[in-house]
Amino acid sequence: SMHGHPSCGTIAWSDHSASIDLMRKLAFVELMELLEFSVLRLDRPQTGRPGPAPAGLIGTQDWWFAPASPACAPADAPDAAAPDAAVYVCSSQAALKEAVLPDGDTQLDFGRLAGEGGPARGEDAARGLRLYAMADPGRCGELRARAMDRVALRVDLKALLSRVVVPARVPQHVFELVASVVRSRVWVDVVRPEAMALSPQG
Repeated sequence: SMHGHPSCGTIAWSDHSASIDLMRKLAFVELMELLEFSVLRLDRPQTGRPGPAPAGLIGTQDWWFAPASPACAPADAPDAAAPDAAVYVCSSQAALKEAVLPDGDTQLDFGRLAGEGGPARGEDAARGLRLYAMADPGRCGELRARAMDRVALRVDLKALLSRVVVPARVPQHVFELVASVVRSRVWVDVVRPEAMALSPQG
């Protein structure tokens, strides 16, 4: 592909799985960064995460498979860290692969996520994807240090976003603000779960 993605050996990009909806929870300020600067923050590698962090890991992003019924947000997505004014941005595996634009010093890989946020084992366990941003092993010294300091990934906003879901508990005036801000940048649906439940499936 044009952006020089590493070949992602971790996942077989079948046509079916590539089109499954993915959701990522963003705090309001992160949504603003995405819309204004076309960047998505990385979660820094955490100590105590299951499994060793790969060498050169800059950060990760967890994307959860959207539930079969679009009326609910993914239950497994850890809620504790997200403030009340959090929204879900929706994409797909194929769109994510296309939309993330790694800098020359950064490589991407994808792994499957189990419900607890650990790596998925076996076919049925996957509840989402984890995107890994890694420092290019060919770079050293200052260039590598700069990669390791990266806190966000550049994205193609229009390629990335399929819609934005605002949870039911978010007040109406905040929903309207989110809808207004999103649509000023990119023409996608901004919906609340109730409205999605009423819309025809398919």
